[in-house]
Amino acid sequence: MSKEPFVVSLAYRLGSSDKYTNYKLFFHNLLNNNTYRYKKYFDVGMIVLILISVGILVYDVTNNPNPTLEFLNNIIITIIFAIEYLLRLWLCSDSSKILIDSYRRDALLKRPFRLHVAIVEIVLSKLKYMITPTAIIDLLAILPFFHALRALRLFVVFRILKLFHYTQNMHHFAQILSTKKFELYTLLTFVGLIVFVSSIIIYTMEARNPNGSIRTLFDAFYWSIVTMSTVGYGDVAPISSAGRVVAMVVIMAGVAVLAFATSIVVSAFTQKLDDIRQTRVLQKAKKLQNLYLICGYTLLSAQCADELRKLKRSVLILEDNAQRASMARIDDHLVLELSASSLLTYDMLGVDLLERTSSALLLADSDVENVYTALTIRSLSTKLNTLSILKEKRNRKKLLLAGSDRVVYTEELLAQLSHKHSTNPQAYEMLHSLRVVDSKITAGEIVATSSTVLAQIEQSRHSVIVVGVYRRGRFIFNPDRDLEIEIGSRVVIIAHTLIIEDLQRSLA
Repeated sequence: MSKEPFVVSLAYRLGSSDKYTNYKLFFHNLLNNNTYRYKKYFDVGMIVLILISVGILVYDVTNNPNPTLEFLNNIIITIIFAIEYLLRLWLCSDSSKILIDSYRRDALLKRPFRLHVAIVEIVLSKLKYMITPTAIIDLLAILPFFHALRALRLFVVFRILKLFHYTQNMHHFAQILSTKKFELYTLLTFVGLIVFVSSIIIYTMEARNPNGSIRTLFDAFYWSIVTMSTVGYGDVAPISSAGRVVAMVVIMAGVAVLAFATSIVVSAFTQKLDDIRQTRVLQKAKKLQNLYLICGYTLLSAQCADELRKLKRSVLILEDNAQRASMARIDDHLVLELSASSLLTYDMLGVDLLERTSSALLLADSDVENVYTALTIRSLSTKLNTLSILKEKRNRKKLLLAGSDRVVYTEELLAQLSHKHSTNPQAYEMLHSLRVVDSKITAGEIVATSSTVLAQIEQSRHSVIVVGVYRRGRFIFNPDRDLEIEIGSRVVIIAHTLIIEDLQRSLA
């Protein structure tokens, strides 16, 4: 093979350069990646520049031009917008990759490298971006730079349209409308046909009337559009009986058009509202650090999420059932309507999700579902600590084999969460660590068959933690030491399983 052309060698060097790649990744994230931490600051800065630019234009309408403001608007701001446009043009396609691919293709076919073909391909890829609506708006926004043509100063107004780049709501609105392209095209075709036909008819009826206000075809089109929109300024109006009949037909058609347009937009919003909400939660979830992942939303999940939030922990809930996910939103939790046992869910959330997760709580109503979730999580991360709720005793081994680090009953988990209300604010974290070290530490319940007091239990030779007492139909967290335990009361304690069994025998 002959020596590589200089441009191909340069393309290889750029493609293998870490510095070049990092620069390109930085600008890509800054301009296009909504989850990038610095993009919001860039967007706010660009919005401020747009508002300043338009504000200067409005100021100049009734005031003498200020040289400082003119320099800021025509030079500084325009140069910033031009740099942004060139950066987007650079990022829209990979010229180095196109050159390399073209060179390899020619080498494979054993023919001389055709540089002009590669250049044409690069130019076409850039032009494909340049004719997009957003790129055209960006180009129009920098035209005022050539202020020798004074008329081009009016293109400053197009800078307002650049707000589409920097506001997510605008993007969502455009995406919603794009789902109804066929309906909108049909509506526009109908409107265009009505406007054209009514304009011709009203022109033929009113143009020869010396007292009429519709003298030209432009007047007729203006009247049709104003009437079709049901605005009716009244500055141009038919005066003949036939013309007024046409006006009534156009007005009724306009009402129908508005109703049709409203139904299109409302139906589009209804269909895409959940997707928009899901997207926003995804973006927020990708920014969370040290979060607790709750798989499945049940009453227990709600209690766990509330307790964790009180501890200032970030919580993300995965629930694929629409009704339960809606309940989680009503409870003001961050929830995604996705399956916790699906690999696609974690692909959507980002490959580093589990690295940013402190613990995963598998709290679905079904042991089988928790087994599948544990297998999925363990296939992605061998280090993430997982806790699974147990519904049936015979499934404990399955959950452990699936990768759950801890398997507990509902009552046991509730007791652990309840203990955080004790005088030690770090008790919950301590208990978590304690159980990881010794799986024989558990929560248990003692039924008192004779009167006693809590102090007698705590001062005994046993090492126990009293979580609470259930008596007279209510549960008392972290009770006082002198609280009397009545016959039939149940005491929830945390201790070694052997100690709990011994206490149950001694108090019986």
